[in-house]
Amino acid sequence: MRHPTRSHLGESARQPGPTRADEGWKPAYKDGCDSGVDDTMFASEVRGAGRATSATELQAMSRRSVPFLLGVALASSACGSGYPEPRDQLSASEGALRAAEVSGAQSSPQSALHLKRAREQIESGKALILDGENERAEWVLRRARADADLALALATEEAQRRKAAEAREELEKLAESIRRRNTQR
Repeated sequence: MRHPTRSHLGESARQPGPTRADEGWKPAYKDGCDSGVDDTMFASEVRGAGRATSATELQAMSRRSVPFLLGVALASSACGSGYPEPRDQLSASEGALRAAEVSGAQSSPQSALHLKRAREQIESGKALILDGENERAEWVLRRARADADLALALATEEAQRRKAAEAREELEKLAESIRRRNTQR
């Protein structure tokens, strides 16, 4: 990676700093090893004790710090963090299953099938959580919730169709009784 030089820092940063040619220069390490970094690169920042003297110097400092901070953030998020247990998904799936059972989803063959699938997927999700496959368990539990919601919707639709059919029959009976009265007069 190419390190920024003084030319990137602007005119105010072009003050001479200690270099290897100077008499007062000492290596950064006690054993005399060189760090491999251009020692003059941050000379103006050291002399200025962290004070930025121009907008270009501030830009140069921010250009160097952004990639570093992104690297630190990525490294810290990757270290030791596993996928969390999908407890919310598990409880949501179980709640949706109970709601579908209460609504009578077992009565319709189509909704009963989706109810059965939801039960199986919840059990599969619990097993995956025990195996430590939390991400996969989350997706299985999402699918279980979707199946339970579908079973509930199908059961509700079936109940509404039955009510509509009963209302239609009652309406037909009323219409027939009105016709009979009109024909008897």
